[in-house]
Amino acid sequence: RSPLIAHHVPPHVIQLTQTLRYQDQGEQEFVFRIILGKKNWQESEMPKRSLGFLQPALAHIESGHKGKLPLFSAAQLICSAPNILVTTIKQAEDGSGYIIRAIECLGKATDVFFELKSQNLSWKAAFSPYQIKTFCIGNKGVRETNAIEGLSQA
Repeated sequence: RSPLIAHHVPPHVIQLTQTLRYQDQGEQEFVFRIILGKKNWQESEMPKRSLGFLQPALAHIESGHKGKLPLFSAAQLICSAPNILVTTIKQAEDGSGYIIRAIECLGKATDVFFELKSQNLSWKAAFSPYQIKTFCIGNKGVRETNAIEGLSQA
């Protein structure tokens, strides 16, 4: 026996034309990965492995066309610490620059060096254990900000 999906209080009145859908019935698919070895989760780099497993890179085949590659490219970002995961590289919401977001994933205070070759920029940052940092890259260089992404002063 499984309840109806989204059957809330007050009770939903079932219409004659409505298809009934029940939770946890029917075919379900899942995948998992087993990592063998005697290392702990930190030495096995489980946050990086998990991110790569749960969010695999997507290949998009593009037809030939005129144009230039953007000056800002993730392939040109270098991060010196293996325990820092760069999770976001995107254009700022207001379109005035770029956002880079990174997290320390192994619970270690870390000093890290970032280099963005395409923009001839480099900067240092100190991360506390499990800290998330957001960097704004604008016309005046790099500055650390919060998740709101305001670039008006960058």
